[in-house]
Amino acid sequence: MINWEDKFNEQLTWTAELRDSLYEKAEFSHKKNLLELGCRTGELLKEIGIKYNLKLFGIDNNKNKIEYASANLKKNLIDAKLETMDILNNNFEDNFFDVVITYCYFLWEMDLNYILAEIHRILKHNGVFLIFGEPDFGGIIEYPDTGLKKELYNSLKNSGADPEIGRKIPQYFLNKFRLVEHFCSSFPWIPSINRASLVNDLELYINNLNTKKFNSVLIIQSIESDKYFLFIPIFGYYLKKI
Repeated sequence: MINWEDKFNEQLTWTAELRDSLYEKAEFSHKKNLLELGCRTGELLKEIGIKYNLKLFGIDNNKNKIEYASANLKKNLIDAKLETMDILNNNFEDNFFDVVITYCYFLWEMDLNYILAEIHRILKHNGVFLIFGEPDFGGIIEYPDTGLKKELYNSLKNSGADPEIGRKIPQYFLNKFRLVEHFCSSFPWIPSINRASLVNDLELYINNLNTKKFNSVLIIQSIESDKYFLFIPIFGYYLKKI
């Protein structure tokens, strides 16, 4: 079975250049402190800690993930203050952070108005809020159609997630943040370039979805014959506090 944290770390490598560009545009070298919501493996904080002299903070409501991230950062000599905490019950001061970042965070969060209000509260004036990637499973393009899109969408929705969160986020931040830049960090997956990742993802789908609802055999055949195409839009936003 595929390890979800390994998969998350792999995904981060795909958009590293985009993040580097955003770090420069947001002038991370002139910022003092940064908070990551849902810090998971600690990989993003490690990446930033290696490149910039920022005071780093991270929160996650999963204690095991905080322990994992703490060990990861300590092993790489990155100093960060990590806590098991929900952003809706945080103890941060008003106007404290220069930067807040998230990566695939809002998919499972339903209280977006309250969360964005808290992010707005703890950010300094003109503070930077970077949403690095929120998927939109309702926008999947798959060829041939194996039923994977529908099964992924329904599985997420039944689990309490919002499969279309990527396209919905702007309606929540418009009154609290100024949009500096928005982007789609996705690219088409085709066997001639992404064969290994497609095969690994198929294993993930087989282990976590209802295999009666999509045609895994057709996916395998299409990958083997170089006739498979998969696109999952992932949206990101560079915002500044109003």
